[in-house]
Amino acid sequence: MKVDWLTVARDVLLILVLLFLIVVGLARAVGGLDLNAAFWVSFLAMTIGFVVTGCLSPKARFSHLPFVAVGVWLLGTVLNAITRGFPIEAVWQMGLQSVLPVLGSMLMGGVLSLAIVKTPESGVPAGGSAGGSNSSEA
Repeated sequence: MKVDWLTVARDVLLILVLLFLIVVGLARAVGGLDLNAAFWVSFLAMTIGFVVTGCLSPKARFSHLPFVAVGVWLLGTVLNAITRGFPIEAVWQMGLQSVLPVLGSMLMGGVLSLAIVKTPESGVPAGGSAGGSNSSEA
């Protein structure tokens, strides 16, 4: 399996920028978010980002998304640590706590992207209904 690192970097940045814009924009619009609301807004924003990423890479969707998830998790943890000035112990704790939300949003986004974009190998939408006779491209 060959990994296209530029595409991974593009998708990691896409998700993190989308996450930042949605969370900060919503927080400013409503005058702040409590911790629970911020978690769910972040989870939804990451899921939307993974849907877009899965749609942009339909051929290698499930071999590509784990690399993007690791990048989102790692870079997101580092950026949070830098911007908030956390000590190293807090960074590790924050990093461990964010693993499951990133993985969950990756899985949900990947599955939802299957419903939106046809899988090129089969030419059939992920929902199972044949929309036409598309041939797969190599």
